[in-house]
Amino acid sequence: MSSIFTFTQKQSIEILALGCFDGLHLGHKELLKHLKPHNSALLVIDKFQNDRLVPKEKMSELCEFKLIFVDFKSIKEFSARDFLELLQSEFVNLNTVVVGEDFRFGKDRAGGALDIEKMSKLRAIIVPDFEFKGFSVHSKKIKEFLRSGDIRLANILLGRDYAVEGAVISGQGLGSKELVPTLNLDSKNYFLPKNGVWASLCELGGQIFKSVSFIGLRSTDGKFSVESHILDENFANLKLNKNEKITLIFKEFLRENKHFDELSALKAQIQKDCENALLALKEGL
Repeated sequence: MSSIFTFTQKQSIEILALGCFDGLHLGHKELLKHLKPHNSALLVIDKFQNDRLVPKEKMSELCEFKLIFVDFKSIKEFSARDFLELLQSEFVNLNTVVVGEDFRFGKDRAGGALDIEKMSKLRAIIVPDFEFKGFSVHSKKIKEFLRSGDIRLANILLGRDYAVEGAVISGQGLGSKELVPTLNLDSKNYFLPKNGVWASLCELGGQIFKSVSFIGLRSTDGKFSVESHILDENFANLKLNKNEKITLIFKEFLRENKHFDELSALKAQIQKDCENALLALKEGL
């Protein structure tokens, strides 16, 4: 069976936590309690590609354990038994896998958590679903809350404020001339919350600034954008480098998107959005 793992320290791994680990939320942290720093790793089965709550390159900032990524497409045709044989052949000292109780594996999701010990010599630690107010914590549920604008519940399940990071890119140029200046964010690797206007925080240059942010199709040119207007006056003194990365932290959903035919109407609405964002951030900080 050919190797599909590029991880170079395979012989050190005795315990593997298996899953998609999108977001590394509170449910995932229950699995991590069963790992040990010196001999454990997360096998991240990447099904979401560029629609993740946390991109692959950012996961190491949220996790102290070794991370091993495998593209779901490379293993989806393996039978359940073949998948377990693959793990044992690749990680020769592997003796334990840690999975959630709803973990499925193998072609057509044929294998379940209880089948691991039946089909292999591996010990299986099966971790019960972590629940909050009667429902299980999963990435799908967090994305539902983000999609509906319920950032408070999404953040509770994540165990942190939801944020996206990306480079500042060129925008229309209209804001600084006719409306308000905005930072346009390249956030293509992230799952984005509900389209609309948000009270937010921008972290850049080692500082955090209050802001109002927009996600969606612009009224001015009909193009999709993620952009943020900084509300702090001292931001004007900060010089941005080309392709500077910023982190956009969503704090409260303010309103749905609207289409404006006149710039004057759009400008008036933006002024209201700025006022509402400052009020929301004052109450929420």
